[in-house]
Amino acid sequence: MLDLGGARDWRPPIVETVATTGEGIGGLLEALDAHRAHLDGDGLAGRRRAHARAQLEAVVAAALRERAAQRAGGAALEAAVEMLLEGRADPYGAAETLLSEP
Repeated sequence: MLDLGGARDWRPPIVETVATTGEGIGGLLEALDAHRAHLDGDGLAGRRRAHARAQLEAVVAAALRERAAQRAGGAALEAAVEMLLEGRADPYGAAETLLSEP
């Protein structure tokens, strides 16, 4: 199963443990410490920051789409379409006009 996911920087070790006797707990702790060291060395903070940024960008994009949909309804949208058809604006200019209207 470990090989089905493709190449990765970290390959989890298989550590045998026995819960009823506590056997293998030392090896498990060593494996956990090694994994934490790998994450720290691999820039876990950077990956967390990138993940947080991606989440925030997705929420902002969704909010902007919602606002644009509210503003783009009716006459304002049709006026922007007419601007495009008549060559008075390109799509970027028409969008800017549409989004900047009160």
